[in-house]
Amino acid sequence: MKELLNIYPFSLALRLFEDEEQALNLCLSNLPAALGLLAEKEADILQKRFRDKMTLKEISIFYGVSQSRIRQREVKALQKLRYYKNVNLLIAVPKTELIKEQEKYQRLERDFSVLEQDYKELVAKIELMTDKRTERNETATAEETPIEYLDLSMRSHNALSRAGIKTLRDITNLSMRDLLQIQNLGKTSVSNIEWVLKQYGMKLRKE
Repeated sequence: MKELLNIYPFSLALRLFEDEEQALNLCLSNLPAALGLLAEKEADILQKRFRDKMTLKEISIFYGVSQSRIRQREVKALQKLRYYKNVNLLIAVPKTELIKEQEKYQRLERDFSVLEQDYKELVAKIELMTDKRTERNETATAEETPIEYLDLSMRSHNALSRAGIKTLRDITNLSMRDLLQIQNLGKTSVSNIEWVLKQYGMKLRKE
């Protein structure tokens, strides 16, 4: 692996980090972005020095300036790359760290799935409770319906009215025996009353 340190861009990384292990862990994909933070001539000088392996003299001739000027630009470029915000672009995340982060992400994903399922179940329970409450309210409202608004025969209505039965709830509080004891209420009228109760999903009280 160490032979890579003589090859660009690891040779540049070794000069930058001054540490072989860090240089070998260079994040290659971010190198263009890091060099893009430099002035164009600074990036070009680094590439000529470490990629093209040109000497200071060769580069100074190419640009028509002194070697000391090229050296200054090289040092300045390296200093810019060493600036913590820039150098972080070039530090690759170790594989072990990537695995840890992947496991952490998977745990969070599992936890999210559990929470999502719990949330769905909670919403379903709330909707069920709401439906039941609505149903109870509707039933309670229906029970208050006066017998005048029920589809009762005239004979059934009159017999119930004389017996003091005023609402649908009053009827459901009666058993079959109670109903048959009401004066002038025959089997036909009883059948009519049972049919009306059935329309509301209700029945006579069990004896």
